[in-house]
Parts: sequence; structure tokens; C-alpha cells
Amino acid sequence: MKDVLKQFRLQNGNLSEMDLARLTGLTQSTLSYANRNPIEKMTIRTLSTIARGLNRQPGEVLDELIEIEEELKSEQLEQIFNRFNFHNVEFELDELRENSKTKISMGYDETPELMKTINEETDYTAYIDISTDYVVIEK
Repeated sequence: MKDVLKQFRLQNGNLSEMDLARLTGLTQSTLSYANRNPIEKMTIRTLSTIARGLNRQPGEVLDELIEIEEELKSEQLEQIFNRFNFHNVEFELDELRENSKTKISMGYDETPELMKTINEETDYTAYIDISTDYVVIEK
């Protein structure tokens, strides 16, 4: 997901990309690439170098990056729900965080468009569970 490293920089001393490049010795293009891609595409070398530059352990940095990525994904999904005036967003997002899956009622006029938007704009998958007449959203 885009902007995870940017959010990480902001949460760790409000560092600019250039500041982090100076601290780590990584090029700005390497950091920019890492910021544009999901965390799982970050190389071990990049992760280790960032951790070393910040005097932290790679696992600690990775955990923080994963947490930020999950927060950004939830915010993205919440924005989509709000765009479609869907209510009870917090409940569904909490369930999705805890279970990696949530169900929403299909008694909603814009359900097909909501599903399409989720599938196209997020890393989540939305589909109809025909046995229960619910839309399932999962990671």
C-alpha cells in the first residue's frame, strides 16, 4: 500500500525522505520505491538499513510498518463506506481487523457498486455469499 513509509517517517521524528536517506545511507529513489509499494515488497536489505539508521531492530520496524499499513487500509475502506453513506462502519471495521472478514447486509441499493469499488480501490475482496444474502469483505 502506498505511503506506508511516509507515515512511518512522520511518526518517527517527522523525518523527510531526504532526512531518512541521510540517516540510513539509502538513496531517495530506493525510499521512494519502498513508499510506493506494499510492505511485503520491501527488501530485507532496505528494512535492515532503515532499522540500523534509526538504531532499532528490523523486526520492530517491520511490525510498525505492518501496523501502519493496516491502519491505512482501514482508513481507505472507511472512506469508501462513507462515500456510499454506509452506517455502522466502526463495527464492520473492528470485525474485519479481528477476523480478517466481515459481512454486511445486502439490503442496500448500491451494494454492487460498493463491492466493485472495494475490489478496485483496495486490497480487500468483496463478494456475495449467496447462502446468507450478505456481502463478505475479507483481507
